[in-house]
Amino acid sequence: MHKNTPIILFLIVFSFLIYSYRMGSIGLTDPDETFYAQTAKEMLQGHNFLTPVMFGYPQFEKPILFYWLLIFSFKLFGITEWAARLFPALFGALGVVFTFLLGKLMFTRKVGLYAALILATGFLYLSLSRIVLTDVVLTVFILLSMIFFYLGHTKNKTNSYILAYLFTGLAVLTKGPIGIIIPFSVFSLFFIIQKEGALWRRFLLCWQGWLLFFVVTLPWYGFISLKFGKGFLYSFFFHENVQRYFITAEHRSNNTWYFYPAVIFLGLFPWSNLLPFMFSRKKWSLSHPKLFLHIWFWFTLLFFSFAQSKLISYILPLFPALCLLFAKALVDVESDSKAKKKFSPAFLSSILLTLVFLGAFGVSLFWIKEKFPGLFPVSLGIELVLAIAISCSPFLLSGKKVKEAVIVNVASVSIVMILIFGYLMPQLEGAFSDKLLLSQIPEDKSVKKEILGSKMFVRGVHYYTNRPVVVIADDKQPFYTPHPLNVLSTDAEIKKFFLSKEDIVCVVEESDLRRINRLTQGKRENSVVYKNRDRVVITSKPLP
Repeated sequence: MHKNTPIILFLIVFSFLIYSYRMGSIGLTDPDETFYAQTAKEMLQGHNFLTPVMFGYPQFEKPILFYWLLIFSFKLFGITEWAARLFPALFGALGVVFTFLLGKLMFTRKVGLYAALILATGFLYLSLSRIVLTDVVLTVFILLSMIFFYLGHTKNKTNSYILAYLFTGLAVLTKGPIGIIIPFSVFSLFFIIQKEGALWRRFLLCWQGWLLFFVVTLPWYGFISLKFGKGFLYSFFFHENVQRYFITAEHRSNNTWYFYPAVIFLGLFPWSNLLPFMFSRKKWSLSHPKLFLHIWFWFTLLFFSFAQSKLISYILPLFPALCLLFAKALVDVESDSKAKKKFSPAFLSSILLTLVFLGAFGVSLFWIKEKFPGLFPVSLGIELVLAIAISCSPFLLSGKKVKEAVIVNVASVSIVMILIFGYLMPQLEGAFSDKLLLSQIPEDKSVKKEILGSKMFVRGVHYYTNRPVVVIADDKQPFYTPHPLNVLSTDAEIKKFFLSKEDIVCVVEESDLRRINRLTQGKRENSVVYKNRDRVVITSKPLP
């Protein structure tokens, strides 16, 4: 048995367990999980494996590879929540292992192990490995591209360069141009800073790599371009990529300079309060591997920071680089014989961040107890576990007990995962998922009656009920990517809809319910049959 095999097996088992724990017991959440699952479901049921479809019409938000993974899982295990989340969890576990291997290649086995555990248990990577999104799959393909590029560069292996092209192609087939923009920009900047123009030309002129890249990407992109022409080219390349980056902020409140720094800081929790130890050494050195990781981290951060449309998940591809740099700093602290044990600037800064987190925990507990008293006991347990862990870790690091700090944080995350998905999420499920609608919505087997839904809920309603949906919204184009749905945006349209129907089922936000009640007052009886947070199910009948 190879000496790395036990570590690899441990990382695979541990990470897959925390990513898959009760992943099939919670309904798919709105609006993104149900978007991908519904697309794969319609493709599978229609025996259509090349054109993504939503509500019976082609949609081009993402390329085909992620849908193929979902379809394959649905074919093997049925159309279930567990099957939908299987590949994100598997890729999440693989990303942890590949981070370990890259850390071992660049530094030492200990750095690789620490980096893998930090990545595995950091809040953002852990969360995205449990939900149906493309970002973890994209991140793993980019990570593999980085690994084989670095291996080819340091070992002078052309075959490794070729594999870097292969995984870049798979990244492009997962999420589009970003799959090549990130890795090839990092490679190019690395060559330029290293003043290795000849090697750069050699890499870019690797015809075997380009051949493999186009073998992976060209068949589907070529097929879909020929079949849909300008419709696909405009919708995918301009609307989904150029417009989102340069023109339109999908979520305007996110479009700030500090959005992604905040995401990185909070996304690394419960390790965030230890970040000051990354800067604790007096002497700085930018070694060959550190330079590569810094370019990877900073280019990805700056590239997405300049984008108009910012979402939390977009920044995920920089986390392996960040975790490797973080782990290397922790190992340096552990081995630095001159490091001060206590009251260093790093230690004091870490304590200050810890106090900020503890204060936030206290405020959140008061708020939960007042607003949602039923959630208070399990929330108290979760925050106590995390509070103990983040309070201990700065003192452990100040005493160079890095291994113990890592164990404490990993153990705390494992306990918290059991509490969240064993006790907290079952109580919150109805606020985020339409799964419970199956038992709440009156079934009409003779007629597929429409269900009126707020824009956040209609994908999930359609996924779980298989009934047609009508959207209530404030404007005629409520979705960033248009869907072929009947949208009721004006008061006149809403009145006409309700006056022309007998029994109507609605799954709406409270604001939309108030609007419906105002417009149908004295004409309809609107009865609330289910409510969980902002999600309300009502039945509407004409008054006698």
